[in-house]
Amino acid sequence: MKRAVAALALCLAASSAQAAGFKWRGVLEGFYGRPWTWQQRAGMVDWMSRRGMNLLVIAPKDDDAQRRRWREPLSSEYLGELSKLNKRAASKGISLGWTLSPLGIDPRRDAELAAALVKFRQVLGLGVRKLVIAFDDTAPKVSQVDFANRVLRDLAPDYPDLEMTFVPAVYWSGAAPSPYFDYLAATLDQRFLVAWTGPKIISQTISAEDGRRFRAYIRHKLVLGDNYPVQDRLLDSGPLFLGPLIGREAGLVDSQEAFVSNASPLPEASKLPLQTAADFMKDPEHYDPEASWRRAVKDLGGPQAAPWLELLARECAVSWISDPPPDWLRKESIGAAIADYGRSKDAKPLLARMKELSQVSSRLKSALVIQPALYAELRPWADKLSGLALVVTPAGTRAALIEAQENPAVVASLALDRFMLGAPLQGTWTELLGDLDQGTDRTADARDALSRLGTLAKLFPPTEDRGWPGGLMPWFQILGTSAQHAQAYAENPAKATFVPDLFWSWRQRVRMLPLMTDRALLERHFDLVESSWKTSREGPRQLGWLGVWLWFEGWVKPSAFPVTLQRQLARWSAAQDPGRLPELFSYLEALPARARAAAGPAFPPEMEPWLSKLAEYGKLGRMSLEYGRAPSAAQKDAWELQRDRLRSSNGLELAVKLKYALDAYARWKRLPAAERPRKFSVEWPADPSGLF
Repeated sequence: MKRAVAALALCLAASSAQAAGFKWRGVLEGFYGRPWTWQQRAGMVDWMSRRGMNLLVIAPKDDDAQRRRWREPLSSEYLGELSKLNKRAASKGISLGWTLSPLGIDPRRDAELAAALVKFRQVLGLGVRKLVIAFDDTAPKVSQVDFANRVLRDLAPDYPDLEMTFVPAVYWSGAAPSPYFDYLAATLDQRFLVAWTGPKIISQTISAEDGRRFRAYIRHKLVLGDNYPVQDRLLDSGPLFLGPLIGREAGLVDSQEAFVSNASPLPEASKLPLQTAADFMKDPEHYDPEASWRRAVKDLGGPQAAPWLELLARECAVSWISDPPPDWLRKESIGAAIADYGRSKDAKPLLARMKELSQVSSRLKSALVIQPALYAELRPWADKLSGLALVVTPAGTRAALIEAQENPAVVASLALDRFMLGAPLQGTWTELLGDLDQGTDRTADARDALSRLGTLAKLFPPTEDRGWPGGLMPWFQILGTSAQHAQAYAENPAKATFVPDLFWSWRQRVRMLPLMTDRALLERHFDLVESSWKTSREGPRQLGWLGVWLWFEGWVKPSAFPVTLQRQLARWSAAQDPGRLPELFSYLEALPARARAAAGPAFPPEMEPWLSKLAEYGKLGRMSLEYGRAPSAAQKDAWELQRDRLRSSNGLELAVKLKYALDAYARWKRLPAAERPRKFSVEWPADPSGLF
């Protein structure tokens, strides 16, 4: 009898636990960048089955079969791989979702509808029953809603168990109300689920009220596609998000049919934050981010690698949703240790921490020998962390510092980078700017940091012509002038010069023109190179209005870098004569070292990704000359990898966020004291592209 009661209690407990979580819990492969391979998707299915997830949605933005070439039927090879994956998933209790993202569609044309139906029926024929029509990151049109309705009306009679999700062109609730959303709510077939990302595209917090309000407004069942830990086009640069899922309220389970976490292009590294998301999805009411994160580190790394993986993950905890990260992660970070050293001047604890961090890369390499894919994904960040820490130890050298600086990965919220530059002050720039008005022991340091940043405006002036860097590195002037503006308001708001926001923003745009033109010229050159190899899928892009500006620049400043570059590229295109191109490309590759030397202690680490990008363009330019018209297979692979690096914007947002914070501070100080919020803070825009 006791056994029967115990068994019944267990069943009730299991049923209660299951009811506590989201009905559909899963992973979204929805990033920009190299799609996962079929083998990686199979590995993700196996991993998900052990984490209580039951849905994998395939929707990579750079999969031509789903997006650019959506009108073409799926190949037999693609269908074969999708069929194998679907069977594998079904055997483990996981459903597949397959997405069509019809780029460039005219939703009103019958031919477009027919093409979409052919493709959807191919997928349905494999047994897949969850389909997605996605219009995200396109211009909103009410005809998209009508198109989706026509698709469902055609398919539903033949597949009564079909479930379809609609991803609107505008997919965050902060954009509501709008005529587009009003039409969707009133017109979209009720059988559709509607996907959204929270109040913003990347939502720092998503409350239960956010979910209830949007559900009531949109009048359809919802799928929350959480944009964490996604980092588009992630290869080896910028920050890596390894912190836990935070900022989501348990009450969301009442308004969401499904919760899927958007992973990054690095599937193995994504599993650490994804496991914390899985714990939240399964039991949001009792989710403990710290316990979940520490458990995920141990599960992913295993007993040998876990201690070293935890050190790395702790220094990669800052993300769009956790800036700054939770206190329990911050107090164990190297930034906290550096801050302690700044107060106590006792170097022993800090040196011990640096020595420990300097071993992370080598220790992970040996401990993850049976997980080579995971180590390969983590290596750039592990190398960066160990390389910077090594410089401070007795074994550190100048060469080690240069090597670490040339690594474009971002770790420890730039704490180590700042320490190397003699700036022990730690914290985000939002915190730093807040210290200016608090009268704390950090105020003087904050003023000093802002003053040093302001000196950047004097480096590489935009009017510099023959030396070239002025037009190539506009962010030095942009950050410098924004810092000077903020400093003026910090010192005396009444005497600070008011600069209209519109004028301010347009002046920055004008300063970016040379760099934008250089990029457009080089991208067109790379397209032409690929066309000569017959590997390009598109024709060379046009300069558009930048061409008009370039003509004007050639008339005013005939020796400016963009003008020189255009002439030399034209010479190469016409006669394969390299002319001065080797000199120009070498100049780009060498610019980071020159900029660091010129800026000295004022150099902001947030600039490093921009300088790395310039060097990457120089490197690919040099490769375009070396490979000629008949590159080997290995050379083509190296070329594709380098082009992928160029397409990535990871890390570039650091300088943009810094400028955004500086300008926000000036606007805050400009307010009358009675209207000014007590504490300075920065509210990032709903659409991060607004930062750019």
